[in-house]
Amino acid sequence: MTVAALLFAKTFPIVITDHLISSKILPEAPVNTALTDTELRESDNGEVPVGMAAKVWHVDNKMYMIYAGSVAHAQLILDKVRAKTTYAPYSEEIHKDITDWADASHLKASFILIFLGTDGYIHYMGHGARIHSTPHFGDVLIIGTGEKPLLESILKAAGSIQAKPPIADEIQMAMSSAVAVQANATVGYMKSQSEFASKATGGLFALSYLPKCYGWSEKTPPPSHAQNRVCELFTEYRESEVFLNRVVISSRALDDEPLDALVYRDNERCKLELNELTVLLSREDWVNHRIEKTRADTIVQPFTNLGELQDIHAVIVYGQFKYGLGTGHLHNIFHQTVTPLIKVSDDGSKLQLKFTQPLIQEVWERAAEWLNDDRSSQ
Repeated sequence: MTVAALLFAKTFPIVITDHLISSKILPEAPVNTALTDTELRESDNGEVPVGMAAKVWHVDNKMYMIYAGSVAHAQLILDKVRAKTTYAPYSEEIHKDITDWADASHLKASFILIFLGTDGYIHYMGHGARIHSTPHFGDVLIIGTGEKPLLESILKAAGSIQAKPPIADEIQMAMSSAVAVQANATVGYMKSQSEFASKATGGLFALSYLPKCYGWSEKTPPPSHAQNRVCELFTEYRESEVFLNRVVISSRALDDEPLDALVYRDNERCKLELNELTVLLSREDWVNHRIEKTRADTIVQPFTNLGELQDIHAVIVYGQFKYGLGTGHLHNIFHQTVTPLIKVSDDGSKLQLKFTQPLIQEVWERAAEWLNDDRSSQ
């Protein structure tokens, strides 16, 4: 199934979705995801992961569609929307015709359309979507089976953001807030007992900006910090050391549907010095997940080309550690406008991640009190 949400619906809309496709029919081979490698967890209704696919589709040069449910039924809805808007702008009347047709056809898909209207304003219309009035994020539209855990991730992010000084720049505020939701959802999905996995959602949580609605294009590009690119660093404390277990760099080119997730998976126990600013990671340990519109077109292939993944302004650092009889989790969100937080380069044998500030150290300084308490109790 699917979960997707439209954040800041009335101000600066940003979409967050999962990318997992599930079915009650077992796949020929286990699904490999960007966050968990082989994913075998069965949902509450007996579905198993069968692939990965994008959940945000382009309708035309000013409209996007988010869907949840049957991919085939969502494609029928997309075709109908395109046909209806060939000669007329989208309207409430057209929307009613499409939703009535979808209901009469018993289509098992819910959707949200976001578009730039003829009045110059951004509009949204949904079917099967629930609207939640939330602190900080305002009206949030959510579709899909993972509504409850995603709403919890949004509310948790709102609580932590409201406790911090406000960000004056509206775009930076919206983007850094959306990254906080992504982080919370990722932590929830990667737990062994995950409500996201139980609802057949997950695989990878990523943000989708809507450049056609913002007026961004190749001629009027977004600011550098607003590139649709996030780096996630997964670290773990064990044996009195901190290790880098995984790196996920997700990115989507301007006005492009596919999502690229460049994934590093530690095969050699990559030990970190907390204050180090440069990390070298073998090219052989990287793979690229190119997540397309359908799972049939999605591929996982060896890393070949760095492309434009060079300057990263949005970073999430996760930390995991044993605490008593359980496992502790924490994470920090970093979003910077002027100077990139990470510069990625490729020397042909290794990828270099050069930090402009000690991102890893800042996370583990937060965990020091817990770790000291745990050691003193042993």
